[in-house]
Amino acid sequence: SLKDGEWTKFTEADVPRIELYYTCLPEAADNQMPASMAQKHIIRVKSPADGMYIYLRMISHSSVEYVIAGENGGGSGSMGEINKLEFC
Repeated sequence: SLKDGEWTKFTEADVPRIELYYTCLPEAADNQMPASMAQKHIIRVKSPADGMYIYLRMISHSSVEYVIAGENGGGSGSMGEINKLEFC
């Protein structure tokens, strides 16, 4: 799970697009919502590569930032541009 302000490794960045599913509906909190009600955001990876990952960082209850970085994550090492996603 995501913690405020902390970078979390989400998935490898070795394909040109990643699908991120999300919802702001309260029914999701206790797993009472069908997955078909989730919405989808596409993250486009400009230069897919082995050894690169997508990291997510929660910045509010309805938005996250993501970055593509190496094994050491968002805190150090090779890091791309930080992007913000607004969900609701």
